[in-house]
Amino acid sequence: MKIFPLIMLVCCSSLAPCVSQAHTELVASNPIAGAVLPESPATIELTFSEDVQLLRLVIADKNAHEVVTGFKPSAITQTLFSVSMPVLTQDTFTVNWAVLGKDGHRVEKSFSFTVDTSALPTTAPAAQSTTAHGH
Repeated sequence: MKIFPLIMLVCCSSLAPCVSQAHTELVASNPIAGAVLPESPATIELTFSEDVQLLRLVIADKNAHEVVTGFKPSAITQTLFSVSMPVLTQDTFTVNWAVLGKDGHRVEKSFSFTVDTSALPTTAPAAQSTTAHGH
């Protein structure tokens, strides 16, 4: 039965690359997902689990009208991105982003927040993405 340990070694070593290649995650955002803000945010900040290139950042209201931000895709890799925002009207906004991780995979996700000038600020759980595409 000397072949059994060899088979186990081959099987386990073939799984190791899959475990070590975790994809990039959004670990924090400002505003956070689900936040209700009493005023328009001055910036949108995204913090990732590793250095990435931010390829796309689109902010749209509930009617899918895009907010003009002047965002340009990044040529360098980093973990923190901050984009200046114009004054937003009272509405719910979705932040759609796409990054290119170190592993070469593109990751696309989104989250939403609301500007409600009559509301008190709220906090939501950690920045969770509402949709996920890619691998």
